[in-house]
Amino acid sequence: MSGAVVEVEPLDGNSIGGELFNMFGREMTAVAGACRHCGAVAQIAELRVYSRAPGAVVRCRRCGQVVFVVVVIREEPRIYLDQFALEWPTGSPSHSLTLLGRCLRLLITMLRVS
Repeated sequence: MSGAVVEVEPLDGNSIGGELFNMFGREMTAVAGACRHCGAVAQIAELRVYSRAPGAVVRCRRCGQVVFVVVVIREEPRIYLDQFALEWPTGSPSHSLTLLGRCLRLLITMLRVS
């Protein structure tokens, strides 16, 4: 059947929980964020994940736009979060600084790749 469209069933955000834990050092599926396309707020666990690509493509449940991508390049996990504004839970200042530091390291890695 040439030209046939294959429908892919999405997984929920829990399917990338392990990769996110490895990157951020904490449980991330309960962290909420806002889609920068439509403004919908959702927990990562509620997002749609398509894992048939070379990585996981994560889409907004409301508008269907790509909000972030998780890939592993040379055994190094990377996340491209440019369309999903994370809403970090309140906690100790040191915990917040640790998360900020990890985000900055991921950003520096992304800049080196491009």
